[in-house]
Amino acid sequence: MILGLNAYHGDAAAAILVDGRLVAAAEEERFTRIKHTAGFPARDPSSAWSRFGSVPQTMARAVDADPASVRARFHYIEHHLAHVASAFFVSPFERAAVLSLDGLGDFASGMWGLGEGNRLHVWGSIPML
Repeated sequence: MILGLNAYHGDAAAAILVDGRLVAAAEEERFTRIKHTAGFPARDPSSAWSRFGSVPQTMARAVDADPASVRARFHYIEHHLAHVASAFFVSPFERAAVLSLDGLGDFASGMWGLGEGNRLHVWGSIPML
């Protein structure tokens, strides 16, 4: 099982994959009713104003658990790489061009490359100046 989080950027969201299949996904704004809510996706309207911190500690607080009890492994994925991965890896294609363009994410406006099998090859990105 994989829990994917978009935390601390606008449009905070969570998604769950089981055996490579998406089983649940939701953006925080669906619960807070505030467009482009940032923060940790915790179904708490005040989360948009939460301080940035460690994801394991913030996750533990969100579910009222002791941070020492969080045993999950965390992998931080660059914003645009997450976009192209979420599109390519659920597509029916074995090989495809990939492109992500938006206003800003991890100090870049876009990224492009090639998806091939279970790999992504990044060819370039547009830095936010």
